[in-house]
Amino acid sequence: MSNLDFLKQEVRKNATVAEYFDGVSLKMAQEILNIRLKKGLSQTQLAGLAGFTQKTISRIEGGDPGVKMETYEKVLMVLNEN
Repeated sequence: MSNLDFLKQEVRKNATVAEYFDGVSLKMAQEILNIRLKKGLSQTQLAGLAGFTQKTISRIEGGDPGVKMETYEKVLMVLNEN
């Protein structure tokens, strides 16, 4: 677990902070979805490029607050490259 994921886990213990992070997760989800669609990629195609399953991409785009920061970073790097 990265330091950032540990911090994310710890701060989620505070309801106000958890609500803020949930909002950030939703904003990142929307941006990733928008970029993926602009590039004409399906969730399955993006998953293959990033080395994840389609289910992981679905979780990201659904705003799942349990997604690790490294996963967001990898998906964003792949979207930037393609």
